[in-house]
Amino acid sequence: MLDTKKINRLGKGTRKDFVVAEGSGLYLRRQGASKRFIGRKRYAGKTIDVPLGKWKVDFNHPLEALKKWNEIIKWSATFNQNPKKFFEQPTEKKSDKTLHDAFDYFLKNQKKNVKERTYENDRNRCIQMEKFYGKDTLLNLFEIDNLGKGRIVEFIEHMNQNNSPYQGHRCRRLLNKVFNLSIEKGWMRDNQNPARDKFSIELSGYTPKGNKYLEWNEIPDFLKAINEAEGNILTQLATKAHLLMCMRVGALVRLRWDWFDETNNRWIIPAQTQGLKRQKNEKGKEFDHVIPSTPEIKKIMEKIRKINGHQPYVFFTYDGKKHPHMHEETINGFLQDLGYGGKQSAHGWRDVIATYGQEKLEADRDIISRQLGHMPQKYGVMGHYDNSTFLDKRKDFIEKWNKLLVETGLEI
Repeated sequence: MLDTKKINRLGKGTRKDFVVAEGSGLYLRRQGASKRFIGRKRYAGKTIDVPLGKWKVDFNHPLEALKKWNEIIKWSATFNQNPKKFFEQPTEKKSDKTLHDAFDYFLKNQKKNVKERTYENDRNRCIQMEKFYGKDTLLNLFEIDNLGKGRIVEFIEHMNQNNSPYQGHRCRRLLNKVFNLSIEKGWMRDNQNPARDKFSIELSGYTPKGNKYLEWNEIPDFLKAINEAEGNILTQLATKAHLLMCMRVGALVRLRWDWFDETNNRWIIPAQTQGLKRQKNEKGKEFDHVIPSTPEIKKIMEKIRKINGHQPYVFFTYDGKKHPHMHEETINGFLQDLGYGGKQSAHGWRDVIATYGQEKLEADRDIISRQLGHMPQKYGVMGHYDNSTFLDKRKDFIEKWNKLLVETGLEI
């Protein structure tokens, strides 16, 4: 390698290029009394010389020049750009807003408009991307004209290589929202959002797993295993309540006794309940979820009340580290202990309800969907006007569903 002593000993002379490090493409060009570093690389079928800087002015050691040249080579390969354009990138003088500023502004808005879990998921993704890019990275470096799409691709490739293609996809979608807000703030130029559209490499190698659920002929043994399970009685009762009530497990574990409407014999789950996944409409209105009670549900709740009736939460537990109620993965753990890991998950029970509610009870698909907590009536143009609930039909369905489970073997 051409070292400092050799460079200093080079006297005046005609133009000549000296190899700095074999195979690196870095040269020291001596021309007259001038000494400057250049990088040499093939691009688009041509050999290109890239001026890097002067000796003793821009670089005081050849390793400094080599480091800069390697940075340029990597940049050129990543963004498929002429290496000479490396020095045309915007500098801090053009903008003082950083990626961290954009994330911070986005998260402040999110905290006002989304549920706690959504906010936490978004915050964790922002932290992950800050670690990758560096939180002080200038925001204008992400503009399309400044090769911002290449920077997004670089992150997606990183996630694909770490076997997290779906997480990379979710992060790109989050960046789209972040950059849209930044454009509204004037921190980025109009029409410069690099994350607006899906990239061809997104979700590379990703195959949706789907929910694990049993065929109906396997349900009797499944119910028998639950009935005969030994251990925590509250977990067993929570599992039975989950099978009967047709609600998301995340909302189930957060049930409170004061959510029960005795007058109308129904449970009313507030719209903002974590795990319910209810969204506000364009006017900011929220929609509570109603679950008609049944004789089977009532008997289960009477047993639970003997355990937790003096507590605010139906599924209160002293073991909760973050919340005073049962963890939403407890039921999944219970099913795994029974030998149903990979066969039937708590969330997969929704597949059982949706499938066999139609096949065994010939129930209307729309009614089942509403009972599961979906709001099909709020989609499309009619969704602006459709405020129907069909509570009578939903009550009829859940009563028949509960009776079907008891007939199939569930002990109440």
